[in-house]
Amino acid sequence: MRRFFLLAMIAAVAACPRDEAPPPAHAPPVAPAPPVPAPTEPVATAAGPTAQLEWLDPDAVAVAYVDLPSELDLDAFSTVFALPPQLAGLLRDVRLSETGLAAVLPLDAPAPSTWLLPGALASQPRLSTQTYIVRRTQASPEDLARQLEAADFLPQTTEGLAMFVPRGAYPWKLVLLEPGLVGFVPVRALGSGLQPLTAGRDLPASEIETQLRNVFASEGSPVLELYAAGPLLHLDLGQEIAQWMMGARRWQRGLDVQVQLVPVRDLEDAAQSLRERDLSLESDRVRTMAERVAFSVEGPVVLGRLQLTAGDLAALRGP
Repeated sequence: MRRFFLLAMIAAVAACPRDEAPPPAHAPPVAPAPPVPAPTEPVATAAGPTAQLEWLDPDAVAVAYVDLPSELDLDAFSTVFALPPQLAGLLRDVRLSETGLAAVLPLDAPAPSTWLLPGALASQPRLSTQTYIVRRTQASPEDLARQLEAADFLPQTTEGLAMFVPRGAYPWKLVLLEPGLVGFVPVRALGSGLQPLTAGRDLPASEIETQLRNVFASEGSPVLELYAAGPLLHLDLGQEIAQWMMGARRWQRGLDVQVQLVPVRDLEDAAQSLRERDLSLESDRVRTMAERVAFSVEGPVVLGRLQLTAGDLAALRGP
């Protein structure tokens, strides 16, 4: 992360020995030795897959790394796996940050999906449910600035960082954190709104950041990694949730999804409530899949797991 590679090419030129006889007068002139090329300037590399983690708020109470298929119906997915409303909203915010940006850019501008790289890091601060997002981008800072100014974003410099403030209804300010990284800061955040991001840059890593780095190191980029500390309201339980963890990995042509939760009171009661969720208002496709998620008590947590086949994912496509 944030490293630059120095490429040096130095050509060695052998000098003639001092006691070598001079060339005969009729010999062709000796070609001058080629000049030694100067070391090249450092070349900026694209932000690595874990570069976003360096801006993760160490005090965040909800954190998600999201690389779910763009065609996935997030509401249906959230219902199948019984996500608390706050966390379902976090996933929707990640989607909205991109689709909403596409809606405010000029019609002839490149779609955000062409210059935002896969994988979003989303987090919510301790005292707010507003969602902060960090994305990798292959657009240069100059190109990104031109596109945002053309979309009527007001450029300004805040705490030494280039920020673009929407004049319309788009709910995030965009900030260029470093080459290859762009942050989405909620417009409604107090002050500049940068404190959660700069805290991630300046303070030691949190346990969640360390855990995410271990996931990247051992498994590569996940499809979904979600952590949250409660109390979290859950509409299907008679009690709140103290902790929530969720992971999704690529499996064959589908996804292997696992949920772990810790309720504030009774584990058995929570597992039973999840098994008996009221799904009467859901579609047949959602109800069938939700009933396949087997919730059970495993040690100190309630565990739920379901392997979604390619057919299941196709059934969960949005309209």
